[in-house]
Amino acid sequence: MVVVTSDERKDEASRPVNIWRSGLTIGLCALAVLIDGYEMGVLSVAIPKLAKHFQLAPQVYATAASASVAGMAIGAMLLAQLADRFGRRMALFFFQVLIGVAMLGAAHSITPFELATWRFFSGLGIGAILPVAIAATADAAPPRRRGIIVTTVVSFSALGSFLSGFLAAPITDLWDWPGLFLVGAMAPIASGIAALLLLPVSEHITRRKGAASETGIHSSPFRSPDVRKLIFFLSAILWINLLVNHSISSWLPTILTMSGRDYAEAAQISGLKSIGGILGGLAIGIVSDRGRLFLGLIFAYLISGLVLIIAPFAISASFYYWAILVIMLGFGSYGSAIAVGSLCATFFAQSIRASATGLISGFGRTGAIVGPFLLATFMNQQMPAHLLLSTLVVPIMLCATLVLILGRMIAGGKIISANEMIIRK
Repeated sequence: MVVVTSDERKDEASRPVNIWRSGLTIGLCALAVLIDGYEMGVLSVAIPKLAKHFQLAPQVYATAASASVAGMAIGAMLLAQLADRFGRRMALFFFQVLIGVAMLGAAHSITPFELATWRFFSGLGIGAILPVAIAATADAAPPRRRGIIVTTVVSFSALGSFLSGFLAAPITDLWDWPGLFLVGAMAPIASGIAALLLLPVSEHITRRKGAASETGIHSSPFRSPDVRKLIFFLSAILWINLLVNHSISSWLPTILTMSGRDYAEAAQISGLKSIGGILGGLAIGIVSDRGRLFLGLIFAYLISGLVLIIAPFAISASFYYWAILVIMLGFGSYGSAIAVGSLCATFFAQSIRASATGLISGFGRTGAIVGPFLLATFMNQQMPAHLLLSTLVVPIMLCATLVLILGRMIAGGKIISANEMIIRK
């Protein structure tokens, strides 16, 4: 089910699909998201090299990591909306160039403070790119296949994060630690220029200009209580979901090593959650196109809850048993985050897609900041390692409950405005 303005619904449903233009737009968005994933993951692989080169403790670069996350949240909430005002093409160009320039600065940083400053500015662009790419992909994708196409594009972020680790060794062998940031500078600048030269002007910009010239006014869909309710529910769901995910990402290797596993095995098991997340996101995208988005999300959250309940009783199980558990956990929890973060764009009118998605994404990222501290609090209370994961059952079930409530409200017509909004099944 998708909430859109009635005029835009007719336009999107009736417009002919230009396969070449749509494919080019989706491809460039996938490239931007891939590079975005690299940018998010590159600092973690650069820190060991930085610490060794400058003979500093790795902890001093925690400020740079925090500055990056803060920049991402601000960029998603405040900058992504520029894509609704000036178009997806200009936004993709500007934000990728911003990332490139900031990464050039990071490559020439000497002190941790300088690096933190440049990572904050790169974070602004990194945070804004994903909502803009999601909106542009949703604009270009055929309505009947929009769910699977959008989630596929968003999944490229996980691939980009993987590449930041996979390519770290050959890059640093050639150019040491600055090479990691130089690659992170050249790639987005090239991608941004390609977007500027090849992407068409956003249709909603042309349509809005025409409407404004006829009426002399600009209406704001954000004034609708239905839009505000949707943003509230989707933001809350994503906030809790990312709290869980980043708690797992931050502490699962530690929990496994505290339980007697060696570091290499714990790292390998933990890495499998990304594979499960991609599979889960794609699966939810498919059922979304069949009108079962809420059912798919609830099922995925229930899978995650089941794994988190089983985990304490399987802490000493074999590597392969845990590999299956973590893939299932990734399928449910990480797949749901990919789906909520991407498919929320399909709930909103084309003219506010980037703004709404940015607000939801930016607020959700603050949950990612809180999560690791929450689990650390339980660790400080001397909670046994095998019980730590079970503490996340409550928030993951809360996600399922909120999805159920939102689905029932939409199905019952409680989130709808007869004048401005309609539900498309």
